[in-house]
Amino acid sequence: MADDKTLASDESPESSLRATHQVQLAVNEVFERFAGPALAHGRELGDQDAVADVAEVKEALHQALRAHGLPQQPEQWIDATASEIAGGRRLVIDAREELPPSEGRPDGGRTSRDVERELEERNQMGQSRDR
Repeated sequence: MADDKTLASDESPESSLRATHQVQLAVNEVFERFAGPALAHGRELGDQDAVADVAEVKEALHQALRAHGLPQQPEQWIDATASEIAGGRRLVIDAREELPPSEGRPDGGRTSRDVERELEERNQMGQSRDR
């Protein structure tokens, strides 16, 4: 359908960034659910053995995207993303995402949760100025 959009609900850059951020949060949640236990047991990311069943990860991705109010994503993207997560590989969808030290970035970093807090603070500051 021509009216179906897979990420942003409109054409504005801010809307697109918000949608991308929500996709990152959903992917992070699914990654933590499936790969988190393997990491907690000392397993290295990207080991050859799968950390989860791809079909289960796909279903979890669909649910997480719905929970974040996002429209259905292309099935090819769901398949590829689920395969990466099932293989224990963390994906960065939002370019503003930075890996924390515990996940391989020795100099620190911000997560999507940090970005979300910053966006909320900016919105609150903007609303305060508008009054």
